[in-house]
Amino acid sequence: MELIDEKGRLFGRVNIIDVLVVLFAIAVLAAGAALVFGDDPNANETEPNSDAPPADTLHVTLVTTDDAATTLETENVTVGDERATVTAIHRTPGPRSFLRVALKGVQTEQGFRFAGNPVRVSDDYTITTETARVGTRVVERDVSPAFDTESTTVNVTTTVRRPVAEAVGTGDEQTVGDDTVATVGSVETTAVNETHSELRASVELETRLVDDSPQYGGGPVRLGRTLFLETNTYQFEAEIVGVNE
Repeated sequence: MELIDEKGRLFGRVNIIDVLVVLFAIAVLAAGAALVFGDDPNANETEPNSDAPPADTLHVTLVTTDDAATTLETENVTVGDERATVTAIHRTPGPRSFLRVALKGVQTEQGFRFAGNPVRVSDDYTITTETARVGTRVVERDVSPAFDTESTTVNVTTTVRRPVAEAVGTGDEQTVGDDTVATVGSVETTAVNETHSELRASVELETRLVDDSPQYGGGPVRLGRTLFLETNTYQFEAEIVGVNE
């Protein structure tokens, strides 16, 4: 039997034109089904949650008196269980280290949240690095990434034993960690008796500005305040009798 006879019928039974029409219709239906029911290439992509609070960053000032803090640098750290970044450090006698830290969280209707909790002044946080673990406390929030600092020169006076007075010299430095926090300028001494001398000196302090007021050693720089100076050679307390603007 011929596949297609002289009348164009397949196997002498079905018209070849009808077969082609049927096959074309099946192809069209299959294509439509694939379009309607087929896999969406984006079906497995997670749609963003429009209700999720927006990501935000809050800069805070943390203070610590842990000696280990003198090894901290501007670096990525762990605050609690979350990652954060130390953006600036100011060290001062105590020893105290003030850390400006960028906390990454979210902004909600109730305010900024870090690790799901609000950030408040006096909150305690533990900072961890590969080499240190430091306890800190929040003293400022919603601040800039860097500290506002300046050098503040003060005049001090005290009465000390003569060997101490004789040891003090221009250029002597007080350090906290690797940072110089105070430098002795001019020095004058006057004998009081056989054992003691009056010491007068100018000292340049590395201060942190808070509301435009210089802070040093955890407190404001002002007249009458007692300043503690310490180097590898000597230490003494002196009263601030002048602040140079």
